[in-house]
Amino acid sequence: MLKLNFTNNAKQRQVITTEDGEAFTFEVEYRPIQQCFIYNFNYKNKVVINGKRLCFNDNILSAYQNILPFGIRVVASDVNDFVEIWNWSNQNGLITSDLTNGRVLIGLLKSSEL
Repeated sequence: MLKLNFTNNAKQRQVITTEDGEAFTFEVEYRPIQQCFIYNFNYKNKVVINGKRLCFNDNILSAYQNILPFGIRVVASDVNDFVEIWNWSNQNGLITSDLTNGRVLIGLLKSSEL
């Protein structure tokens, strides 16, 4: 799994290149009023996701596994269950620095890791 690097900015956009040389965009935005992260995703205009709430999951893109040769894993250092980040953040105070301090990890899964 390739760790995606983020900053403390509330809104971030990355262009990520997969192992087969394909590029896609992945945007993450923290919404303080809702206390959650949402994401936007675009892979060659074939799979487009806008405004979906980011959840802890082995592969947030598993619904597209027949189309995508990769996945995106979202895990936290102190969570063992697949729960919405919103539910977890209400108890643990999720902030944008969680993407940089190692508390929340977002990583690109290779096809061999799916």
